[in-house]
Amino acid sequence: MVGAVGPPGEYVAPELSPDGSKAAFMRRDQQSAGDIWTIDLAEQTLSRFTFDPASEGFPLWSPDGRTIAYGSTQDGILAKNADGSGAVKHLFATPSGLIPTQLLANPDRLLFFADFGRPTGFDIYVLPLEGGEKPIPVVQTPITDVEPQLSADGRWLAYASAEIGTYDVFVQPYPVTGARWQISTGGGRQPRWRADGRELFFVTNDRKFYAVDMRPGASLEFGAPRFLFDMPSNTISVRNSYVPTRDGQRFLVNRLLDTVTPPIYVDLNWAASVKR
Repeated sequence: MVGAVGPPGEYVAPELSPDGSKAAFMRRDQQSAGDIWTIDLAEQTLSRFTFDPASEGFPLWSPDGRTIAYGSTQDGILAKNADGSGAVKHLFATPSGLIPTQLLANPDRLLFFADFGRPTGFDIYVLPLEGGEKPIPVVQTPITDVEPQLSADGRWLAYASAEIGTYDVFVQPYPVTGARWQISTGGGRQPRWRADGRELFFVTNDRKFYAVDMRPGASLEFGAPRFLFDMPSNTISVRNSYVPTRDGQRFLVNRLLDTVTPPIYVDLNWAASVKR
């Protein structure tokens, strides 16, 4: 069963709150710049979160759900209280193209990918949020590395890399040890973990959605990618076009329609259509 979330609009990079009750996303309304909006999924009520002339997008919820961080084309990475109250906090100022992907706790860190004008292009970094420290490279190779996601236990980093010519999904230990595993076999982008770390999802450029059983331990063991469903979404040039619920049974999907204003959809019962 598939249900629409919110009215049609140009939605980008949806993110679920930790309790699954709300979503945040970038939205453009007949303007070149975008803003962050939130929606209460039960009440279907929209609320605008940012009001800046600069384009703002790629929202992230803090693990406790109290803060939303986001990127600004003018000011770098900003954050403020999820209820909209209080002053905006500057997390990292940079004129470079920087896309935040995950807020982490204990210690507080920001995972992101960025092109700082180096010959390596887009690389993956972690930014400590206390003490004024600089970003620390995590994956820095001669080719493009993007869309990092750290497992909930903090031990495994999934990301997409164009090392073999087309994008594929890789997983490596965190902190980096030199070990690495290619997870996708025919292309892959936008890796996302199930909350317990036992499943990893990704999409392909031909808009197919896959899941991989993960068995993390002293080393990483994993199964073959399983096709779940077709996903008519933008699979390139965005951070993410979907986000799984914590149990991996539902997905908030930014679907492309025949109109120019696609709404977000939730696949409520994808498992019923999958042949086991």
